[in-house]
Amino acid sequence: MKLTPLLFVAALAAPLSAVAAEPVSIDIYATGVLKHSVALSSAHPTVTVTHPTVPNTTLELSLIAPEPLILDVKEETLADGKMVEAEGRVKLLAPGNSFSVSDIQGANFHSPYVLTRPQ
Repeated sequence: MKLTPLLFVAALAAPLSAVAAEPVSIDIYATGVLKHSVALSSAHPTVTVTHPTVPNTTLELSLIAPEPLILDVKEETLADGKMVEAEGRVKLLAPGNSFSVSDIQGANFHSPYVLTRPQ
């Protein structure tokens, strides 16, 4: 029995993750001021940043698709000894687009982050 067709079918069935050919840049603004500028590129691109003026809060961005740019956004805040999480998905269609995480329906983000795709 030939293994080549079987290997070909197995390779087609393997899951593929989002891989950006070029790094995808995201600017993170808080209260109208640029706080972080990050680049995502790899097999499982995830970056975690902290807000310098909001203690015990981290923002995690995970690349889902490079074009159009789709990100999973997760905020973790330690409040009163327990971890509070907010999650959502952001889609930035073109360079120059921005999105406020407070506009994500069903999620209650504590910090008013705005994600921008630089030109």
